[in-house]
Amino acid sequence: CSSVGERPEKGGGTVDGESGQGPGAKEGDPLCQYLHGWRVHENPHLTNAQHHKRRKKWMSLSGSQGFGEAACKGGRQDFQYSNLTGAIWWLQKARAAGEVDASYQLGHVLLKGLIAPSCIAPGETREQAAQREALGLFEEAAVAGASPFAGAQFAMYNIGVAYLFGFAGLERNPVTAAR
Repeated sequence: CSSVGERPEKGGGTVDGESGQGPGAKEGDPLCQYLHGWRVHENPHLTNAQHHKRRKKWMSLSGSQGFGEAACKGGRQDFQYSNLTGAIWWLQKARAAGEVDASYQLGHVLLKGLIAPSCIAPGETREQAAQREALGLFEEAAVAGASPFAGAQFAMYNIGVAYLFGFAGLERNPVTAAR
């Protein structure tokens, strides 16, 4: 997929760009599909609505094959269109594929009360269960080496805040928070 994105075709239309070298987006390569979706905005011949529609198409094709980053972007796009069910579905699929940003996003969705915690322990309130589960998702996202940036920095920040203020049942510990 050395030629990604979309190029103008003679006569004014557009054609999904393929170089003919190896499998491409149309042949089902998830990386090429992701790149198509990522770069579709570079086509000046498309309207904003067409950009969104084509991005969704390519990200959905890529994400449905297990490409975690594409699934995560599909979830974020569904949030933009107030499709909570679709957003959660894509984020869970992305998390299953190891996409740490999806874990981070799901943690915030839990904290906002948009989804229920998966398990409420005896004597625990729904809010406490959501905090505990969100903290676990932030820890999952913050694992060093889990992303190209050696962990999701925002997740690390949220864990520090949790230790600083004693969130999710943690004992307040400014030293751990600072680390």
